[in-house]
Amino acid sequence: MLKKIASVCVLGIASIASTTASAAPEMNNFYYGVSLGFMNTDFLDRFEDLESASDNVLVARFGGYFNKNISAEIRYGVGLGRDMVSNSTEAGTFNMFGAYLRAGHEFSNNLYPYVMLGYTQSVTTISSYNQTLHTAAKSISYGVGADYKFNDKITINAEYAPELSNNDFMALNGFTLGVSTQF
Repeated sequence: MLKKIASVCVLGIASIASTTASAAPEMNNFYYGVSLGFMNTDFLDRFEDLESASDNVLVARFGGYFNKNISAEIRYGVGLGRDMVSNSTEAGTFNMFGAYLRAGHEFSNNLYPYVMLGYTQSVTTISSYNQTLHTAAKSISYGVGADYKFNDKITINAEYAPELSNNDFMALNGFTLGVSTQF
């Protein structure tokens, strides 16, 4: 099921590329950008004795619009640090990948609030006493956000997403701030 959702999101981006490539210069259909994520990881089940981990993730984004209300986006992020989750254990996001569909409506030619639905896969690193464990998690993801367009090329973004809320051993959520440009 999760692979199907990821495939649909990736195919959506490929569809945008193939159907709007000739119109892209006039319509500014494609964008890329970078975001800084402020992530929080709550550990469940076998890791429930660990405290929550807070860390930052640097995320690269690439996407495109089907029309003025629907877009698709892929993201890849890397963790920028780790947080102490017990006396001798630290944890943090190692990397993450996501593919999403976004639906929104532009207000006043500058503000574009949206909801998103997609797939996220994340690897969290847990280290203790010179031993390291990489735990992978994947889930259907959803969130809300808003883009604010300064001009035809520069857009800032704020977003909240409980990225991996349906996972058995950890729940990952985050707030991101970013900037993107259209091409």
